[in-house]
Amino acid sequence: IYSYHLQRHWATLQKQPELAQAFDNVLNASEAILLDPILTHKLSSMGLIKLSGSQAIASCELYRRFFRKKEQHLALQNKNMN
Repeated sequence: IYSYHLQRHWATLQKQPELAQAFDNVLNASEAILLDPILTHKLSSMGLIKLSGSQAIASCELYRRFFRKKEQHLALQNKNMN
């Protein structure tokens, strides 16, 4: 049901490595973290994060699980290519 929505965000992140890295930092943090204001705005506008004051956390567990799984799969592919 959310497949297109999630894939669209994944494609956007793949085209913008700095944004992807910032979101990855959020996903791997155990608590809200401070990000660059521009990246925070972009991720927030996409709905991928929510703000706790000026700090970012993943907006929902679905995003955390989906994007972590995609990152793990990508890392495995890269490892197998080397």
